[in-house]
Amino acid sequence: MNPTIYLGIGGTGVKTLAHIKHQFEKEYGVGNIPDEIAFVGFDFQTDMDEDPDLATDISPDFIKVDVAANPKQTYEVGRDKHNKYHWMHAANETNVGDKILKGAHQVRTTGRLYTEITLGLILPRIKSVISRVLCVCPYVDIHMVMSLAGGTGAGSFITIATAIKQDFGSRVNLFGFGVTHSVFEAMDPMGNKMPNVMYNCISSIIDLDYMFTATPEKPIYFEVGGETIALTESVFDDFFIIDNKSDNNYEIRKIDELCEMLGLALYSFGLSGHFTPISHHLSYKMGYHDVQNKIGWVRGLGACEVVYKGK
Repeated sequence: MNPTIYLGIGGTGVKTLAHIKHQFEKEYGVGNIPDEIAFVGFDFQTDMDEDPDLATDISPDFIKVDVAANPKQTYEVGRDKHNKYHWMHAANETNVGDKILKGAHQVRTTGRLYTEITLGLILPRIKSVISRVLCVCPYVDIHMVMSLAGGTGAGSFITIATAIKQDFGSRVNLFGFGVTHSVFEAMDPMGNKMPNVMYNCISSIIDLDYMFTATPEKPIYFEVGGETIALTESVFDDFFIIDNKSDNNYEIRKIDELCEMLGLALYSFGLSGHFTPISHHLSYKMGYHDVQNKIGWVRGLGACEVVYKGK
């Protein structure tokens, strides 16, 4: 059993979290999942854990954010009096609501703002789960799942990841699994209901790409909870971009189905022994990447085909 915490952020993350937990419940029974495994998630659609279509009950693992806070008022005071939230684009200010209740409405900066406002509620809960697993294990893998195309997941995942790494450092291995815009475009081909998904996804990946360039010589400065943190390396040990098509162009057209498949894969990682980043299994020779002597490792994960896509 690999010590693993599954962290679901936003609607996509929470749905995937439910599928992962359901797999463990089928294996070990409800209430009997080993202590090395833990779950935690949140969404700014504050009743997300009550969705009857979730694969299992995640209410004990779901963080209910403070719906009493007034995000718009908090933002205006922070902006005008404390020089905070300078990353908020002026055109996005109108998207900030008076209550945190029904999500971030596909606006990344709104998701990030809501995260900042509720950080005092979200982080202690996440940290307590990590500390509990570290009490019985010397390290823990954290699999963070989110959509890169919406508001909550795309807006908060870097903030949450940075805060985790700041507190726990090398005791946690942090792996990101970000779902792209493609499945949402398949669900809404006219773009009437989800017009921002492609733009959110592109900007999320640009942010990730930039963060991976951080070095001690050229740190990247990032604001978390009103504090500016100097990143000298990426907070993610590895990050996986998840689209909705296979190499033979089989297409998943519903987010629930994609969450189920992703949940099954992440469940397998929790059972497969220490999960080493994909990059550790690759070498670069003569201008191309090569997977070296890892057939047994691949088969151990139950995979029949591994495709490495450059860039």
